[in-house]
Amino acid sequence: MRSTIQQFNNLTKYRLPGQSLVEAVVAVAVVLLLVTGLIVATTSSLRFSSLSKYRTQAITYANEGMEFVRRLRDSSWTDFIAKDGTYCLSSTETWTKLEVDDDICIFDIDRFYARKVMFTYYPLQEGMRVTVIVSWVEGEWVNSTSLASYFTNWRGNE
Repeated sequence: MRSTIQQFNNLTKYRLPGQSLVEAVVAVAVVLLLVTGLIVATTSSLRFSSLSKYRTQAITYANEGMEFVRRLRDSSWTDFIAKDGTYCLSSTETWTKLEVDDDICIFDIDRFYARKVMFTYYPLQEGMRVTVIVSWVEGEWVNSTSLASYFTNWRGNE
């Protein structure tokens, strides 16, 4: 036991003044780096979680828009192919024709999302390409997701 105490005394004898201060500063710096890393990771995780939630909801609204388009196609092929162009589609299934494809739809779905439907008719193939784009604003960024499908007169009726 005595030799252990003597060894400890020998070690502490060779310490320089201020060495404990340097060790403390290094330890605080390492802890600060770790805490900063954890804060950055948590913030990024929350941001991506929020984006994922909004994107999932936007995909749901895009699917809903595609179902509106299917209903329109199934009700009358003639009315369906007359829809060539770009439209805003509200949550109440109101179609508003846009004069220019780049026009912006009103964010009227949950006051957070806007849904745009683009129809392109291909007479030689007797089919319609439909793209549903749902946009939302998050912070200063406008995000969007889209679904595209190709419709034909599968029933062969007008």
